[in-house]
Amino acid sequence: MRPRETAGAFTQGLQEVNAGADLTFATSVREGHRLLYGLRYIVADIGPNELFEPDLDLTTSFTNEGYDRTLGAYIEYHSKIRENVKFVLGVRGESNDFREDDTRYFPRMSFIHRLSDAWTLKYILSTGYHRPTVTQASRTDHLVTAEEGQTTR
Repeated sequence: MRPRETAGAFTQGLQEVNAGADLTFATSVREGHRLLYGLRYIVADIGPNELFEPDLDLTTSFTNEGYDRTLGAYIEYHSKIRENVKFVLGVRGESNDFREDDTRYFPRMSFIHRLSDAWTLKYILSTGYHRPTVTQASRTDHLVTAEEGQTTR
């Protein structure tokens, strides 16, 4: 495989093929209140990957070939406060075994106000995570490492 051209001093060739499945369930607790919950499983076949530096005519192959498995679970509580206002409170957990070998939790909360059939306001507070790319997880001189990741709030 020949790496693709990118802007900057090097080119890189990254291979990753993903497959996954989601299961989602809903249970009515009582009128106007319900629970949503589910599971997600994703497996990625990674590599081989390489970095090519044209100025040095040097190709570096990464040793990060393998299967990256992520298992996630979530639960959300939905409550109808008024006819046109809904409150949502939830948490999601994800565990990853290859790039990070870590489990992270992401809380979320929102108010959804339906003004009319055409307009809705959503007030959302949540956290998220951007998993490092294959190259970031394997290079030690990169600003973002697999242990640090990129967390957004």
